[in-house]
Amino acid sequence: MNIKQIEDVVSFSRSGVEPAHETVSHEKVLSGEYRSATWLHFSNEQRGFISGEWEAGACRESFASEQDEFCHILEGHVRLTDDHGNSVHYGPGESFVIPAGFSGVWENIGTVKKLFVIA
Repeated sequence: MNIKQIEDVVSFSRSGVEPAHETVSHEKVLSGEYRSATWLHFSNEQRGFISGEWEAGACRESFASEQDEFCHILEGHVRLTDDHGNSVHYGPGESFVIPAGFSGVWENIGTVKKLFVIA
């Protein structure tokens, strides 16, 4: 089967984007060495929209979400804990949305790879 790319449609698996590597070091990193790779497949700055893939090793980070983010876990496990102590685990094949205004802790339990959309 010959599958082609349609002009103006972004295919994550065919974009050829190289990852941006980052080591995050600030007071909100609670444990672990927060080293990540991000493949930014699409962005529209005028609309405040970005999407791509993200991967990082085991770590815990306190964060407050400023934008809505859709996540789909490809590999690994994530534990989200809100400021009230409620927590939930997500693993491969699971999707969730973190709404703007969420405040809590994101924990990678081992290496995690996800697809994301931030708007």
